[in-house]
Amino acid sequence: MLLGLIKPTSGEIRIFGKDLIDDRLTILKSIGSLVESPSYYGHLTAYENLKTIQRVFDVPKKRIDEVLEVVRLRHVSNQLVKEYSLGMKQRLGIATALLSHPKLLILDEPTNGLDPAGIQEIRDLIKELPKKYGMTVLVSSHLLSEIEQIATQVGIILKGELIFQDSIEAIKKKNRPKLKMGTLQLEQAYQVLYKNGWKPIIENNFIWLSTIDPERIALANEQLVKEGVSIYKLEEVHPSLEDIFLELTEKGHSL
Repeated sequence: MLLGLIKPTSGEIRIFGKDLIDDRLTILKSIGSLVESPSYYGHLTAYENLKTIQRVFDVPKKRIDEVLEVVRLRHVSNQLVKEYSLGMKQRLGIATALLSHPKLLILDEPTNGLDPAGIQEIRDLIKELPKKYGMTVLVSSHLLSEIEQIATQVGIILKGELIFQDSIEAIKKKNRPKLKMGTLQLEQAYQVLYKNGWKPIIENNFIWLSTIDPERIALANEQLVKEGVSIYKLEEVHPSLEDIFLELTEKGHSL
């Protein structure tokens, strides 16, 4: 919808303070995009591929070298694209999206199908773009571990509804870390803690407590040891974005 490829069933879209319907061409000139996988001519070099797009965008030819430098492909710009790795092809797709000096760059599943090295390449590039060039990068992805490493703001969509939107830090604060306790005497440990006023939960063969306060942890451990319960593990566990996503989507409503 942001790219004007499909129309919204209701409401309006405003980008850069303008209405997408009234100022579509003006807005789209300031947006670059890569949707799933890049389009390219395999029998042409990277430079030749970008040259065809440069003519359409009517931007200076020097811009080709600039975007090749940004995506770190300048040293292989005269190599046929069909000889590129998946990561290199993905970077070429981003270079194409950058040709028109976009204020907004939309990347849909930019690491789709890449090996770990390719994912690292694209991740580093995405993190670099806003810092170096002042553009906003909007990434959609199902790889939540990747989003967690690159995003500053996150939105979670469930069945077409935006159920959460805030900073990465804000979403993590809403799901506080917990204490994971390992023991071979699960039932006994549960009873001891419950008797002493705790609210323990047994999950995946571990005892979980909703505290990471050092004094409280020491007290719980002391109470267990006094009752003859041996503890082999005490671990502070911070929920990942994936954990939070699953909790949110299972609830079906916002935090």
